[in-house]
Formats: sequence, C-alpha cells, structure tokens
Amino acid sequence: MPEDELAEINGILPKRVIADGEEVEARSMTSRSKSVYKVKRTWDHFYCTCPVSAVALNARSLMV
Repeated sequence: MPEDELAEINGILPKRVIADGEEVEARSMTSRSKSVYKVKRTWDHFYCTCPVSAVALNARSLMV
C-alpha cells in the first residue's frame, strides 16, 4: 500500500494524520466554548462541521 502523501507536506508534519474516510471529533480551543466538531477526510479534502468551514478544504491549501 502506498504511503499517505498527506503524512508530510513540504517537510511539515501534522499533529495527527486522519486516514482517508476517517471522521474524528475536534474540540474548540476557545476557553468559553465547549463545542465539539466533526472533521472528515476524503482523499485530500477535509470537511468540518465548525462554523468557519463552509466548504471543503484541500490539505495543501492549509499549509501557508
């Protein structure tokens, strides 16, 4: 099986690698909010139920 091409982008390693098709929960980092959002990966796109993410995000576009 080929190595996951998103395990490292331009030498930057993510805190966590989400497998293709996997869905995980992410807690809000704001101190006042206790919200929990779902993040799902579909190939190189990530979908989130958070209010900021109205569209799918390409993994490479997240690396600024």
